[in-house]
Amino acid sequence: MVEEAGAELAPLQSGSYFARHWRGDLSLARSWWIGGVLINGLAVGMLFAIAAQVTILLFDRNRGVAVVLLLLQIVLTIGAYVWAVVGVWRSAGKHPGSRFWPIVARVMIVLGVLVSIANVARSADALACYLSESCSLHIGR
Repeated sequence: MVEEAGAELAPLQSGSYFARHWRGDLSLARSWWIGGVLINGLAVGMLFAIAAQVTILLFDRNRGVAVVLLLLQIVLTIGAYVWAVVGVWRSAGKHPGSRFWPIVARVMIVLGVLVSIANVARSADALACYLSESCSLHIGR
C-alpha cells in the first residue's frame, strides 16, 4: 500500500521547478513565496524595469527597436504573471488540511488580477499619450 502511494506521487513531482509550479504540485507556501513573490514579483519586475529604461533611452534613437522591445517585454511579463497566478491557484486547490490559506491565496490572486488590469489600462493610456505628438506628458523627450 505504501509503494502504491509513492508510485502515484512520483509523476506529479517530476519535471523542472517551473513545470511543477505550473501544475500546482508545489506546496502553497512555496508556490506563493518563491513562484509568486520572488520569481514573478521581484526578478521579473526588476528585469522589466531595467528593460523599460533601456526602451525609453532607445525611443528617440530608434522607435522601431524600442516598440519591438516594449512589446517583447509585455509578452514576457504577461507570460510570467500568468505562470505565477496559475501555479498558485492550482496549488491552493491541492492544499491539504485547513481551507483558510487556500481561500486567502485565491482572494489575493483575484484582487491582484483586478489591480493588474487597472495598471495595464493606465499604462496603455500613458503609452498612447507618450506616442502622440500632442501629449503634455513628455518623458525623456
